[in-house]
Amino acid sequence: MNVLYITEDYKGSKVHHQLTESIAQSGVDVSVFSVVRHENYDPRVVSASHVCPIYGFQVPGHKRLRYKFDFRFKQRLKGAHLLQQVRVEEVDVVHASTLFSDGAMAYRLYKKYGVPYVVAVRGTDVNFYLRYMLHLWPLGRKILKHACKVVFITAMLKENFKRSLFVKGLWHQIEPKCVVLPNGIDDYWLEHQHYSRHLSTAEKLLYIGAFDRNKNVTTLMKAVEQLRKKHPHLTLTLVGGSGEEHERIVKMCEAHPEMFCYLGKIFDKDRLRDVMREHDVFTMVSHSETFGLVYVESLSQGLPILYTKGQGIDGTFREKVGEGADSHRWKDIARQLDRLLTNYEEYESIEKSIRCFSWKHIASQYKLIYQDAVR
Repeated sequence: MNVLYITEDYKGSKVHHQLTESIAQSGVDVSVFSVVRHENYDPRVVSASHVCPIYGFQVPGHKRLRYKFDFRFKQRLKGAHLLQQVRVEEVDVVHASTLFSDGAMAYRLYKKYGVPYVVAVRGTDVNFYLRYMLHLWPLGRKILKHACKVVFITAMLKENFKRSLFVKGLWHQIEPKCVVLPNGIDDYWLEHQHYSRHLSTAEKLLYIGAFDRNKNVTTLMKAVEQLRKKHPHLTLTLVGGSGEEHERIVKMCEAHPEMFCYLGKIFDKDRLRDVMREHDVFTMVSHSETFGLVYVESLSQGLPILYTKGQGIDGTFREKVGEGADSHRWKDIARQLDRLLTNYEEYESIEKSIRCFSWKHIASQYKLIYQDAVR
């Protein structure tokens, strides 16, 4: 079985790389077609050891703005390169990694060559295309109607999608072919699980991620500052960086070293694991989040989590793993953090359910989906 995986930025995404590699290891022949926005594109750099070949093209510098904002132009340019490089007649199934940007290309191949396709719905589809690209709704509905399967990365994403006017009158047709299949985490975290907690009370908070506006770190810091009136020893350690709020956040850490500690970026997994185990609660309240692998990685080390209500992994676990907060209200973030700290011993581990986040397990599920699509 030959699967063509279409994505916008394979080189820049660890998730797409690990997913295609795992599917290939399950015995499926996978080819990747990816658009590259970076300079000095070299397919050998992004090729996974079991995924071959990698097709793609680099958007010329003078066309990048148009490619970003002109959807029709994007599809024409992408389609021209794909048809030049890929022997579509040899493809059994197309896997589109997003509903609109990649799903439109999968739908085009279905109409012209009759190739069945699977389409994934991600945060960018719900938070951007459904909100701001209403002129593309008719195309999006056609993509959904003709897809063999519609994959949601989280249950909350499916629920938000279901409530949209976009699928009003259509949901009953597509619901039978909808499945929820999460992203996986690196095997390292499965092999180094740790669930013992060293304190009955918590005071050390941890954040890992970028310092951009979506990640909402400054609002989290404000909530921590206010909460120290009740929990005077509360601290927040920040790992990561880059983004438009980087300098502001670093200055806040320098101004209040008793409260905030900035460790920079940590790439060594052993060191990152040790940092997680030194803390009590993982906190991240992004405004929008498709999944958030770092939540599951932190849970694998025994940390309860503060996450965004209605986004990301909200609703993913049966276990009581943490609290959800409104990302736009620092008072609610502080309130939910207080609940986490006060009821620290009540939160459960995910020791029994973490295997669902194994890439090997997820790849086996996709393999069944592909087999179903070609019947």
